[in-house]
This record gives sequence, C-alpha cells and structure tokens, in this order.
Amino acid sequence: MISRDKSSRKTRTGRNVRKKPARTKASAKAHAVPVQGSSRPPAQGATRVSALDPRAKVEITVTLRGPKLPPAARLIGNSLSLGEFRARYGASQRDIDKVSQVLRTYGLKIESISRETRSIRVSGTVAQMEDAFQPQLAVYRSAEQGEFRDRQNVYNVPASLRNIVTGLIGFGERKVASRKRARIGAGLVPLDPEALERLYKFPQGDGAGQKIAIAELGGGYFARDLQMFCRKIKRAEPKVRTVSVNMPVRSLAQIRKLPKDKQQEEIDNTGEVMMDVEIVAGLCPAAEISVYFATFDQKGWVDLLDRVIKDRPVALSVSWGSAEDSSDWSDAARAMPSMSGCRWQLCLASRSVSPRAMTAPETSKPTTGLISTFRAPAPSPWPWAVRCSCARQAG
Repeated sequence: MISRDKSSRKTRTGRNVRKKPARTKASAKAHAVPVQGSSRPPAQGATRVSALDPRAKVEITVTLRGPKLPPAARLIGNSLSLGEFRARYGASQRDIDKVSQVLRTYGLKIESISRETRSIRVSGTVAQMEDAFQPQLAVYRSAEQGEFRDRQNVYNVPASLRNIVTGLIGFGERKVASRKRARIGAGLVPLDPEALERLYKFPQGDGAGQKIAIAELGGGYFARDLQMFCRKIKRAEPKVRTVSVNMPVRSLAQIRKLPKDKQQEEIDNTGEVMMDVEIVAGLCPAAEISVYFATFDQKGWVDLLDRVIKDRPVALSVSWGSAEDSSDWSDAARAMPSMSGCRWQLCLASRSVSPRAMTAPETSKPTTGLISTFRAPAPSPWPWAVRCSCARQAG
C-alpha cells in the first residue's frame, strides 16, 4: 500500500501549509550533482495524485562503477569462479566503504552489499531519500497499473560520490516488464516431453545434479498442479524451490483474497508460471529447479538477477521483457551491468540463458496437460543467450 502525505496544518487564515521534512545535518555538508543518464520521461498515461508520506519506508539498489566488462563473445567457454569474477570485475572495496559511509550520514541503512554485482541495497524513509538524492517522489495513477510510486525526473547524489554511483534503482514502481499472450490457432498436436526430446535431439540425461533458474515477475505457484502434470506424463516430480525476491509467492487461496480486479490477472500469470515450471520439469525431472519471484519494476528485475547470479544455476529461463528502447528505463538503468545479467551468468561459470520469445500463448488458467510447440525458435537478440523459443501446454 502506498502511504500518502497527510502532514499538513491550517493557518489562521484557513490555508493548508505542508510541513517540510526536517533535513539532516549531512545534507548541508555536500552539494548534490545529478547522476548521468538518470533522466526519464513521465510514465505514459499517468498523472500525479499526491505527495508521499515522508515517514514511509523506501528501499533502493545503489549501483557502483567497476571495470569494463568484456564483449559477450569473449566470455563463452571461459569460466570464472565467483572469487575470480569479483576480483576482476566487481566494485572496489574502497568505493563500497566510501558510499556506505556517506549514505549513513543521511540516516540511511545499508541492508546488503554485493561486490560482484556492484550493488548496495539501501533503505530509509521518504524524507531521508529526498534529503540524500532529491528524486521528487510522488504517487501516480494510470489506467493500466493503478496507483504506484514514481520519481519526477533526474536524481542526484552527494558531490563526493560523483562518478562512483552509476544508478539508483527503486524510486519508481512503474511497470517495465510483461508477458505477451498470443492467441493460438486450432489444429495443434500435443507433444509430450519424450517427443520434444526427439524433435530437438536433446542428449541423454535427466538434469541430475544441475540447478535451473526460472524468472517470474508475477503470478503464484501451485504445487498440486505440478504433481498432477508429472503424474500424467509419468515422470518423476523434480525438487522445486520458490524464492521470494521482493514479492510474496502466493497460493491459490492467497490469490483469492486479493481485490477482485487483481485476482484474474494473477490467475493468468500463474498459468504462465506453471507452464514454465512444467516444461522444465518434464524435460529435466532430476534437476533442482528454483523459481524466483520479483516485482515487475526496475528494482524487481535488478534484484532478481543479482540473486540468481549468487545462486549460480546452469541456466536461467526468462519469459518476461519489454522493448529495449522503452522510455520506462533510464539510460543509467539500461547500462547497468546487472541488466546484462545474462552475460554475468556466462562469465561466472559458462552459464546460459534461455529467454522465451514474447509470443507466449494464451493460458486463461493453470492447467495440467502436455506440451505443444507451435512456432520454430526465433533468433536470440542476445549473443550470450541460447535461444528464444515458444511453447504451449495443451490440457
């Protein structure tokens, strides 16, 4: 729930005067400078509703500079351990210490630090964030998303952090990722996992000893649906771990407690989630599958990639996305190393990423069924990705 600002009082003339949040002593010690590439136009179709409660809590991810990453092609087959990658391409400890020290003077709390992803998770009140970064936060509303928090334009950092901080992710909550559900024509013949293995000439094996990650930016998880699916295709049920990055992993009962206008959306998203899981489960029944759930904004995507990188699976499946030139992404966020998380995966240990094409089929509800392909794999737009593929469950 978004906390609006109710801190106002009436003067003797009856005019409302908003209380100004108290500034910390630290704010007077340094001049603010804008972060290069942080400019971003307003969300299309959104209007400002109100100011935020200055006492409301906010968490952001601060990204730092680091050595230039090599071209993606150079990473293929050149495995690095986590320690090697951290030493070669991670943020310096000196930069981390300096940023942490400065931000603490504003009353902000350092939640976690990651050298390998060059990021620091920071929390504080709206007033503290405004004092440190001047993002001009407010509540906005659009027909597509409803009410959400967003910033007005650029954000700043203390002058002492100029060129050290490369981005501040999480001030805005505007939607930046979605799944396109295509309508599928009649005449499709369902394919079970065994048929898919023959068609794609998969090597022998069941994924034993391997970790596979699936990224989800919405929906819930229905364990019973997977049980029924595995029973139907006569394959062992794999071990599935759900990981809450910054949003809850909801059951059917929990989804039914949501507002009416959100229930069907989450049911539809869950159908997509279960399709992702069941395709992987059917082909790799002995693998350890982890399904990561995060919000569909910039911070959710960045934090999800950071978590996946730490867990180091052999493959990451991504079925969500947006146009690369979307105005919902600032240049600073688009250029972040974490946004090239697929490249990081390869660099860490010859990992691969399998983003499914944004032409996923319509699935109106979670369904237990077989797998049906309906389109040939499309060329991947990323040189470090395996392929973009399309699949369908036929219940």
